[in-house]
Amino acid sequence: MVLFFNLSKYICKSNGVHVKFHDPVLKSYLNADIQFNKNWNAYYKVIYDKVKKKYILTFNKIDKMDLKVPVIRYDSDDGINFKYNKKNPLFIVTKDSCNFSQFIDENPNIPDNETYKSVFGSHVLNVGIKKYFTDKQYNNLPLIGKEMMLSPEFYSSLHLNGIYALLSKDGYTWDYKSKLPIISAYHPGALDGCFIKPIFDSIPWCFYDSNKKSYICYFRYNIKKGIRSIQYATSKDMINWSELKEINFIPEFNKTKDNVYFSGFYHYEDNEYIGICPFYKVGSHITQCNLYYSNDAIAWNKVSSLFVNKKPISNWVINGHIIYSPDKSQLYIYVWNFELHSVKSGGTFCLYTFRKDGFSSIVGEKDGHILTKNFRFKKDNYLIINFIGKLKLKLFKNDNKDDNEDDMEVEDGVISKDLEGDYLDLKVYFEINEKDIFKLKIIFNDDCSLYSINNIEFVE
Repeated sequence: MVLFFNLSKYICKSNGVHVKFHDPVLKSYLNADIQFNKNWNAYYKVIYDKVKKKYILTFNKIDKMDLKVPVIRYDSDDGINFKYNKKNPLFIVTKDSCNFSQFIDENPNIPDNETYKSVFGSHVLNVGIKKYFTDKQYNNLPLIGKEMMLSPEFYSSLHLNGIYALLSKDGYTWDYKSKLPIISAYHPGALDGCFIKPIFDSIPWCFYDSNKKSYICYFRYNIKKGIRSIQYATSKDMINWSELKEINFIPEFNKTKDNVYFSGFYHYEDNEYIGICPFYKVGSHITQCNLYYSNDAIAWNKVSSLFVNKKPISNWVINGHIIYSPDKSQLYIYVWNFELHSVKSGGTFCLYTFRKDGFSSIVGEKDGHILTKNFRFKKDNYLIINFIGKLKLKLFKNDNKDDNEDDMEVEDGVISKDLEGDYLDLKVYFEINEKDIFKLKIIFNDDCSLYSINNIEFVE
């Protein structure tokens, strides 16, 4: 699927066209039978269970007087109206480990009782440990290193010595994947330029990557105060993890100004990944979410900026993974909107939508056109095309001489198709030998946007 049109990648010639990036559209504010942002809540997440057809919102409900924090769940059938789950709380964490981050495990080989996974926890500095223990308890703690942090070689019921992994069959009852932290401040490659050691003071982000047949988990990397990037590690079993490494941002991450507040990375389809991450620059009052694209989940190209706000208001995308509307025509983008420096006042939950693969489109002037590079049909003899407006398709058989369309032919001349309307996944059939190599010329009329062309495989 073509997520973002790249003229140089897909097109050998163009005239009178340009790429346009699209903003999400506000669909609705979320409703709940019990107000779910009454207290200061940290790190929300929305996932969708395709089997149970349930939208699930989880967060950590924090009261400023309590050290222990319940993980709360709300369920919805339509993605807008949420009901408080009577089985709450799902789990108990602490103020320092209130980053419960659940996801649906897409690994086809997992046991039935591991459909849901969660990663959470923190490796608290020594100064933050004492409030949880009496003096006698504290003196018996296994503290290590000059940092005097909790050893990751024992189980901490308060989850203060690293990142823990949980598993669940139904998303209600949770058990440990491992009784020891899977990642700690002493993990190989762990970096931090703000605290003495990494404390994992943000929500971790994990998913199963079917391309690499492994899990990838992202963590905040504090470079210095107010400057944050992302580190990642990978694992085949969610217990043994690779060395932590910094992801690559393109353009290059500015280590004096940039602040990627936390990760929001997703496997989209095939070898395509997207990221929607809260972003700020030091010294600027402008907040936004950067939209990223990747082919390997490690090198991330910035595509555009979403939810740009010049007021002290921030929008955090809280999707746990890619979520489609029930009819598959839209992508659902869940957002928590809040006053940037006053999260204790709560915020507003919103549902935004994108047209399917509608992050960008090619927009043409009248008689503007594009000519694709060489391609074969992946299967059968049809294109799948998403567009709004009026356009003409001209299919040419390529004789491999050059890129001049006059040197291309089909047995009965050029095959043309006139299309008009608003279509998602429109199949356009051609009576040709699908094993041949073709080029496609698309001629635009006024007010036409081409979102994607699928079922074609580009060839050299």
